[in-house]
Amino acid sequence: MRRVVEFNKRKYWGFGSVDLDALNNQIDEINKEGWELLSITSNTWFNGFVVSYTLLIECK
Repeated sequence: MRRVVEFNKRKYWGFGSVDLDALNNQIDEINKEGWELLSITSNTWFNGFVVSYTLLIECK
């Protein structure tokens, strides 16, 4: 079974860039729960600013 998850947690109350430390922690939790990360894609605004990441995960 595969799932698509959007990660958009930010530093500083919703302002600034996406919190990459929190993203790495989320990936570690996903792996511990028995899911495997298949791909990660950045989602950007028209000007290239990264606003979130989309993760494709699959149950092992």
